[in-house]
Amino acid sequence: MARIVISIDPLPTERPRARKQLVVCSRCGPVGGPHGLHTLATAAQDHHLAQHKAALTTPTTSEALR
Repeated sequence: MARIVISIDPLPTERPRARKQLVVCSRCGPVGGPHGLHTLATAAQDHHLAQHKAALTTPTTSEALR
């Protein structure tokens, strides 16, 4: 299985201090819309990574027997 990389890429703008960040997943592509604050982009990055981890977890034995 390939490693999933979730990065925060800056979007070029005309005003350098008004830069927006875009969260990009190596498997899904762009995640959501551009974020104006790096802290919001980091939160979206963590949330998307948690979604991938949740999809990889396997059910326990008791759940599989139901």
